[in-house]
Amino acid sequence: MKQQLSMAKTFTLSHSDLSVQADELMNYAQEEYQFEPSQGVVDSILRYSQSLEVRKSKYTGLIETVSN
Repeated sequence: MKQQLSMAKTFTLSHSDLSVQADELMNYAQEEYQFEPSQGVVDSILRYSQSLEVRKSKYTGLIETVSN
């Protein structure tokens, strides 16, 4: 006997009021994220990105190495 698989049911909203003006979105983003990372955080991220090496391997897929 063959088992029939059913697809997940999805739907589309018939009326959605999700429109947001660009200036409203920018105002929200500026109010929500009013911080800058310290220079130490930026330097750490840059050092990490410079020392990260990702290589392909035919046995494991990818090998990530950090040489710090």
